[in-house]
Amino acid sequence: MTAHVHTAQEAPSARERILDAASRLFAEHGVRAVGVARVISEAGVAKATLYAHFPSKDDLVRAYLERQAERSEREIEALERAGLRGARLIRAVFDLAANAAAQDRYAGCCFIAAAAEHLDDSGGVSQVLADQRRSLLQRFDRCLDEDDPRSRDRTARQLMALLDGAKVASLEEGAAAFDAVDPLIDLLAGPSETGSTGVRAQL
Repeated sequence: MTAHVHTAQEAPSARERILDAASRLFAEHGVRAVGVARVISEAGVAKATLYAHFPSKDDLVRAYLERQAERSEREIEALERAGLRGARLIRAVFDLAANAAAQDRYAGCCFIAAAAEHLDDSGGVSQVLADQRRSLLQRFDRCLDEDDPRSRDRTARQLMALLDGAKVASLEEGAAAFDAVDPLIDLLAGPSETGSTGVRAQL
């Protein structure tokens, strides 16, 4: 959800420069519209260097989405280490997405965008998308205070649909799209003990 910032002491490797360039271009223009030559130019690497790390564009797209999924996972794990559980963690996940929507040059959720492009799956892109979605769905399920597994699964899927809808709406409305769904989060997940997590203001 947030981009990694390289420090002066941490010069990015060629692989990271390629992924950074691909991330910017894919987010702004879509995966289909961006060719490998443009990524090479943006990253400032030789063609042979890119193909040494990513033998095909499919490999590059998969690596891009895997890196984004890993970053999202680390952000949520950090919230859990901070002690957020249950409804508070669910709300914090929504707040992370809202914070992303409030950033300059916001281009929407990379996972939703990739799914909408119906990319060729020869590179295993759909598996990355499915894994990312399943991980978040399972996390929502664990956060819910419901005894019936079927009821938890239904509620978790409703929360996923709510999150997806807010992400799509945020392309036009920005973070305000998430303000609009706040009451529905409480309705589905239950109110958190202290209300809003305050994540938006902290990130």
